[in-house]
Amino acid sequence: MNKLRKELRLAGAKDKEILSLIPIAASLARLKPKTAPRWIKPVSFLLSGLALGAFVIILSQASPASGLLFPIQKATDNLAIILTPSYRADVMMKRADQVNQLVASHSSDDEVMTALNDYTKVAQAYQSTANSYTAFSYCKTRLLQAAVKASPRIQAAINTSLQSIETT
Repeated sequence: MNKLRKELRLAGAKDKEILSLIPIAASLARLKPKTAPRWIKPVSFLLSGLALGAFVIILSQASPASGLLFPIQKATDNLAIILTPSYRADVMMKRADQVNQLVASHSSDDEVMTALNDYTKVAQAYQSTANSYTAFSYCKTRLLQAAVKASPRIQAAINTSLQSIETT
């Protein structure tokens, strides 16, 4: 308090003013800064994690079949199919497009085969539940386009895939 008195005197305060200011200063010293509730930090981390996860999921939807985020795309597509079975046709068409894109970009045969196997699995599952074959027609067109540009090994695999899925 002596230090405060000295500072107040240096600032030009009179003894009477100093006596009235010292109790105010003492009560201010007892005030503690307001802190956020304890739950704010965990909730903010949780929300940040959810936002980051949503961002990664959104990014994965544009990932090519050979991309690092493709496993996330497959997982979210599988979840979407579980929640909305009619989405299987969209996934099947997406996989056919991915095969076509991989062939067009001269990806390795292994990458194309992986995408083609994914397509075949989704298409076979769709075949057992499909009421309309419009999606199959689209996929067949995309795969035949890919076969024209593909290696003989991929051409044979595309033909085998198309034959395994009868679209009469």
